[in-house]
Amino acid sequence: MKKTLLLVLISAITFSLAAQKKPISGLDDFTKISFRTGGKLYLRQGSPQKVEIEGEKDTLEDIDVHVEDGKLIIEQEGMWNWGWQNNDNLRVFVTVPNIELISAAGSGDILAETKITAGNLELKVSGSGSIRVEIEANDVEADVTGSGKLEMNGVCKNLESDVTGSGKLLFDVQVAESVDLGVSGSGRIQGSGKPSL
Repeated sequence: MKKTLLLVLISAITFSLAAQKKPISGLDDFTKISFRTGGKLYLRQGSPQKVEIEGEKDTLEDIDVHVEDGKLIIEQEGMWNWGWQNNDNLRVFVTVPNIELISAAGSGDILAETKITAGNLELKVSGSGSIRVEIEANDVEADVTGSGKLEMNGVCKNLESDVTGSGKLLFDVQVAESVDLGVSGSGRIQGSGKPSL
């Protein structure tokens, strides 16, 4: 009985430590998001602008969140990490009114929880990360480099995409005017929508 209670207590403490959430205050306004580490980023378009990070204490202490030239950058501290450390337990929650760029670099995944409405929108995946998003935009540039994956659906006026390496672009998009797609390496583009793709 004592052993069972001890295990329950240890589990509760461990869960508590693993579920710390930290709001990031004092950030300048941004319209671009660059996620350069492991874990998951949950993106919502709306007001007010808000950024929170959640994870184990050690992970949160090693994450740097700042805005540079209108771009929100979430990355691993330390010049030799290059954004490739796993940090699988990291969760980032971002709410922002206007979005021009969504970039996943490294092994992190970005999930847009609301439809992203924009004039011009850039979507970029590099490394082994991924982006999943619903769009409503004029001009969309969607690029994948490395082994990552980009999944999108929605509507746009013009769509331009390049896949380099072994990555994948999967989309179901209603395109009003023009589509320009390119693949180099062993990558793959799989699309549907109008006009016929």
